[in-house]
Amino acid sequence: MSILGRISKNPNEEIPALLNEYDLFIEQNAGVFETDGKNLEVLCRTYSHNLDIFDRKLRVLKIVEDYVRNEMRKVESRLWRHYNEKHQRSLTTTDIKAYISGEPDYVAWHTVLLEVSYLTQQYESIVETLKAFNWQLSNVVKLRIAQLEDALL
Repeated sequence: MSILGRISKNPNEEIPALLNEYDLFIEQNAGVFETDGKNLEVLCRTYSHNLDIFDRKLRVLKIVEDYVRNEMRKVESRLWRHYNEKHQRSLTTTDIKAYISGEPDYVAWHTVLLEVSYLTQQYESIVETLKAFNWQLSNVVKLRIAQLEDALL
């Protein structure tokens, strides 16, 4: 089942479960960036695997973020119609926006969006760090090839 299929069936349970799972994954894989005592060949071999896993999870989080934004737009649209059509007096756009931003449904989805955005930013940071780690590894490999690993610069 796709991630959207899983989330759309029960978003109130599936999104927090997914966020907890992804947050726990970060904690469990904190040692990815540790290089002390590791063989260079092992680091080069595991690098692409780690980058792939974190990048895939980042893509899933971006899809979840888009889903949450879409759900927020749905709630906002429903509330906009409510305040625009069924209110006793004519409200300005600013008034309607203020009322909508205080509605419990809107606030709940906005909170979920903030949590998803925070985790997405963490994964973006990890992926960028892994890309920088690749640059560092390639330079170490080049030095080893040139047999300059112990040279002082």
